[in-house]
Amino acid sequence: MKFLYVLPDWEGSSSDSGVLKDAMRIDREDAFVVPQGKYNLVDVGYTNGPGFLSPFRCTRYHLKEWVASQQRHQNEKELYNLRHARARNVVERTFRLLKRHKLYGLLCTLLFVT
Repeated sequence: MKFLYVLPDWEGSSSDSGVLKDAMRIDREDAFVVPQGKYNLVDVGYTNGPGFLSPFRCTRYHLKEWVASQQRHQNEKELYNLRHARARNVVERTFRLLKRHKLYGLLCTLLFVT
């Protein structure tokens, strides 16, 4: 996994969309910019937009739903959501590992040494 951008100093209870909005402010010297033709996976709390792909709403999404049903996808939306969930699961697992091993704070410190 390759980290493209880290924005530390936000409380854990902050809304994801608020953090993203702050990261993308054009008046930030270190603003988060999505390169042309690239996309970021976001959860259902966001909307699809340039550079952001969220899952389809009201369509099976969570991996445990797939395992429990033991069925293949029924349509393109379910297939997209399955692949989205698998990819996003890698991101979530990576952050869990970093936090478990107390490396998240170290990562932020190393990236933002001035």
